[in-house]
Amino acid sequence: MDIKDTPFGRIPYFNDLYGKMKWEDVADGIIYYKPCYEMVLTIGIPGIVSADFEEEFMRRIKIYFEAMDRAVPTLEEAKPAYDRFVSFPDTYPQNPDSVKKFIRSLMVKYYR
Repeated sequence: MDIKDTPFGRIPYFNDLYGKMKWEDVADGIIYYKPCYEMVLTIGIPGIVSADFEEEFMRRIKIYFEAMDRAVPTLEEAKPAYDRFVSFPDTYPQNPDSVKKFIRSLMVKYYR
């Protein structure tokens, strides 16, 4: 689903940590594969930051952290967050009613 110029695209991207960015600034679209209350936020892929990829990895880390106006971490600080699975259970609403409540809160907050 394309999100540019849609209500979803205009929702702020997470929080003030990311400045004034909106979802349409960071993603072209969204692919739904199951309800969000069944999802678990997980980042990282074991072994993704090989010795051959370290330079490119740090180039990308630098772009991201500078865009967020945050201190750029060293390779030793950044690599563990991406080079292994890290899961954040309970990040998303946990049932259909919670999802509806969350969506309504966003609509009230951003579209009144």
